[in-house]
Amino acid sequence: MATSRAVYLRPSFSLLLGVWGELRVSGEWLRLKTTQVFGGAGVRRGDGRGIILVPGFLGSDNYLNDLYRWLLRIGYKPYFANFGRNSECPEILTQKLVLTINKVYEETARKVVIIGHSLGGTIAIAATMRRSGKVSKIITLGSPIHNAGVNPLVFVTASVLGSFIRTRGNRLENCYTDRCSCQFVRSLPKPPPKGVEAAAIYTRGDRAVRWQCTVWNKDEGCNFAVKGTHIGLAFNPEVYRAIADILSGETAGRKIPLLKVVT
Repeated sequence: MATSRAVYLRPSFSLLLGVWGELRVSGEWLRLKTTQVFGGAGVRRGDGRGIILVPGFLGSDNYLNDLYRWLLRIGYKPYFANFGRNSECPEILTQKLVLTINKVYEETARKVVIIGHSLGGTIAIAATMRRSGKVSKIITLGSPIHNAGVNPLVFVTASVLGSFIRTRGNRLENCYTDRCSCQFVRSLPKPPPKGVEAAAIYTRGDRAVRWQCTVWNKDEGCNFAVKGTHIGLAFNPEVYRAIADILSGETAGRKIPLLKVVT
């Protein structure tokens, strides 16, 4: 059953309960370091294709360093999105990601894969709509795909950031509001382009974004459930193993069809 999509954020007060669970991320990071998966054991080797990593809201490339080094270790050619920090108008960041897609496609002479965490995955979807002929797969990690119900703390932070963005020149006046109608917003009510595989990795323990917003509708893409936190999706060994399986095409039996998304 398909659901409507909206790019702007809506507060989900139910996420306030248990928000402190996100603090478990440090334990997830430490656990990752001790696993064989992180060392590259027991996962399918890569084929050298280019993979672009896109950070989440307010994040920079730095916290994706572990994922970058791991992809390099198992045989892929990772790239950072080179945003600086994900604290800019999403349309501007989408335009920057399009340039990175062009660059990686030219350097590798192959279609690229994009892995985006949280808002980074949403931006990855928007950029793929513009360069679908240069992208083979999108993998989102806890990314708002449908109506973006977020923790009120995230909502307030985004609202403040939007107010700041709108005070600067050459920015859309309705950025980060439900009145925004930029190309970024207009591109997201659509399913993934034909020929582009889409996979969403999510956790029902997400306390930043309602997990129901982070999965694909049936027939749009594959959904993979893991245990852990929203922030920790960037450090979760289950996520790393799922990424390796998705990249290699070894996902038989792990696809979770979503019959209905609750909005």
